[in-house]
Amino acid sequence: MKKIITSVIIIMLVVIGIGGYLYYDAFYLAPKRLSTQFETITDSMIPESFDNVQILFISDINYNLFMDYDRFSLIIDKINELNPDIVIFLGDLFAHPSTNVPSDAIQDEITNLLSSINAPLGKFAVYGEQDLESVVTKQLFDDIMANADFEILDNEYIKLYNKSSTFINLIGLDCPLSGELDIEKAFTDIYRDTYTITICHTPDVADSIPNDYVNLMLSGHSLGGQIYIPLIGGVMKMPYAKKYYRGKYMVNNTLLYVTNGVGTAKYDARLFSDPEIVLFQLKHQ
Repeated sequence: MKKIITSVIIIMLVVIGIGGYLYYDAFYLAPKRLSTQFETITDSMIPESFDNVQILFISDINYNLFMDYDRFSLIIDKINELNPDIVIFLGDLFAHPSTNVPSDAIQDEITNLLSSINAPLGKFAVYGEQDLESVVTKQLFDDIMANADFEILDNEYIKLYNKSSTFINLIGLDCPLSGELDIEKAFTDIYRDTYTITICHTPDVADSIPNDYVNLMLSGHSLGGQIYIPLIGGVMKMPYAKKYYRGKYMVNNTLLYVTNGVGTAKYDARLFSDPEIVLFQLKHQ
């Protein structure tokens, strides 16, 4: 009987110890533990001029809540250390800016940080739902992005060149939660014979795009579940990120990558879902 009691006590202590460690890690370590995911895309449709071009994407900064200057400046340093050619921001700059209004000093702070990102082939962005909470917050986002040299793609595409007449397409879609998603407009004049990347804040939009035309789609919004329990999944399931909310998926002919983002929401905690930036290297086959 004593052996059974001893075994039960040991098991309980182990469980308590594991639970305590996970709690401490989730609330005190993980939110600041930035990871970098490296991905390589090899495709014959990628022009030779884009061989070895690196595209970095970042999402869900949620500044002015738990994300502050000290935490975000380390992320900026890491981005510049990776030396990407193109940087893409997938939306949600501030945490609910319509109610948690950023001061002028905060606006200047994040503008300067974003301005310091180096990307010789361009910096681009799409709207998240928090960026579009009101006319005022949209204008705030527009102004900061413009001052930081980011080009916003709103249901439109651009051709990206790299010292050659050949190009790839970059399509930016509006956020369906607060904006006006217009896929037909965005895909006007897009052809199958050009390598095409689509960016949209909300990943479940992947089911609505013409996948035969899109090689790679990049999204955020979900925070990777924020609190992720193995074998069960993410605790937080957001609208338009319920089907696809973490990592890589093949949606028909399109590779979809959903990033965990770098910020936190509601509470400053993460479990098995560390903040991340993702660096894609393109390879001409």
